[in-house]
Amino acid sequence: MLFSWLDNAGFFSIQWAPTESSAAGVTYVLPSIKGLLRVFVPVAGEEVEVYTGTLTQAHLRYRGLIRSEAELLQFVPSR
Repeated sequence: MLFSWLDNAGFFSIQWAPTESSAAGVTYVLPSIKGLLRVFVPVAGEEVEVYTGTLTQAHLRYRGLIRSEAELLQFVPSR
């Protein structure tokens, strides 16, 4: 379900790993005028990580479960 919510919100997946020691998973991004919103979905585990900023200088905004599409949309900036 999370992957379809991300697609519906306009996110797209990228092939990117910031470090060799990073957990395996999929990174989704949503670019906007205000910056980049990045969601990391790990292969193992249910908790996602939501970041704002650039790919290399990001700030963690949330780590945990996303239970609904409405909850995901709370992180998406107004367009």
